[in-house]
Amino acid sequence: MDALVATLEVLRMDEDVAELCRITLPGEEGFRIFGQEIPLKTSEGVIPPTVCVRHGEGQGDFGGYVPLEKLGFIVACTAESAARADELRRAVANCLKNYRRHVIQNVLIHSYSQVGSPRYTRDPDTEWPYALTTWKCVASEVDAQMP
Repeated sequence: MDALVATLEVLRMDEDVAELCRITLPGEEGFRIFGQEIPLKTSEGVIPPTVCVRHGEGQGDFGGYVPLEKLGFIVACTAESAARADELRRAVANCLKNYRRHVIQNVLIHSYSQVGSPRYTRDPDTEWPYALTTWKCVASEVDAQMP
């Protein structure tokens, strides 16, 4: 398990983010919260609200007794309109900035902090609006099982 996968779980567990990204198709359940890229079957046509978390630039190991690292993530929130993408970005920001010291699937996530301001753009191929944010995550990817 790594911190990116744990971050996806953090977002899926948040009521506001999950509600905005819930799959509403008959016979399908889940959330449009992905790591590294949006699957092709999801990216055809008009895109529903979707979160994609990618690895970004990190700062490495802090040293010390607990092996903590400062990892970087780029979070892309996209939807059918720029306003809806920003609504999703705000829900993600609220979830991550308030998250503190929990073990998710054997990864200790200490905290998240946003780096800089959000950027708003459109995908050059599909014209989907994106709200992009960069986050630093303090985490330990060693086995952090609770006794």
